[in-house]
Amino acid sequence: MQDPRTEGVLSSLKVKFEYWAEYPVSKLISDEATQVRFKDNRRPKKEVDRYRDLLKAGAEFPPVVVMQGGQVVDGNTRWGAYDALRKAVIPAYVCQITSPALARRIGVELNSNHGKRMEKEELANWLATGNGSVGDDDALRITGWSPSTVRRVRGALQFEGRRTKLGVPLSTSLPDTVKAALNKITSPEVFADLTALADEAGLKPREISQVTGQVNETALTDVAAARSTVSELRAASGQRIEERRAGLRVTTPLHQQMSMHLGWAIKQGPSGLHDTNTHTGPRSKVLLEDALTVIREALARY
Repeated sequence: MQDPRTEGVLSSLKVKFEYWAEYPVSKLISDEATQVRFKDNRRPKKEVDRYRDLLKAGAEFPPVVVMQGGQVVDGNTRWGAYDALRKAVIPAYVCQITSPALARRIGVELNSNHGKRMEKEELANWLATGNGSVGDDDALRITGWSPSTVRRVRGALQFEGRRTKLGVPLSTSLPDTVKAALNKITSPEVFADLTALADEAGLKPREISQVTGQVNETALTDVAAARSTVSELRAASGQRIEERRAGLRVTTPLHQQMSMHLGWAIKQGPSGLHDTNTHTGPRSKVLLEDALTVIREALARY
């Protein structure tokens, strides 16, 4: 069965193709150069089994898309289902494609149309291997991810390239949102300074954005003054840096976590923590006893 959506994608990219109602399954090839999905995501057993059962029940799927040599561009799960039923032929579009990059570009869009869109890591890998120029307006249609997500992932990749080139070390793993925010800093010197501070102080994207406009504008005429702004921010973040070095700010500070969890118990008071329900009361009592033991042991360490 021919598929108008697949043909539309191929035609929009000016790819010449031929429809084969019975393409030999034995000629299909899985080539890393043409794949956008990570290996474990290409033919997941659960999905292959589901497709197999549907196919056995008479369902029809869009044709797979292959290069002239049989390299699969789109349709790994369908291929797996046909394999599982030991079918000798499968509907296919045979395309005149010589560029692996174009094959991957087609695979990205057809994945979002026919099956499960790429994982975020797969998206990052695709953007990193020469496809970072995809326009924001095309992002949703091509990848299935929102333009904002594509911009964030792309910004994080660009950040890593700049950081590596400037030799700025990191002691922690920065979130993509932080990397994308830092990537908006134009001056290399200020970029390096603020990246180091974000690493040491655990700055949030909002905090970085608050100084981005100021340091970018200042750096146009006075880089030293822009760097001074970052130095002032570092001085104001002194306690925060010390707490992070001590392991208190790797996640939410411990005293804040205790405030959230123990604060509820304190607010309830003795009567509020007394479970009078005959069914749940014994379990509540055990929990209170366990908590009391832990709290006593924790207090003994101070």
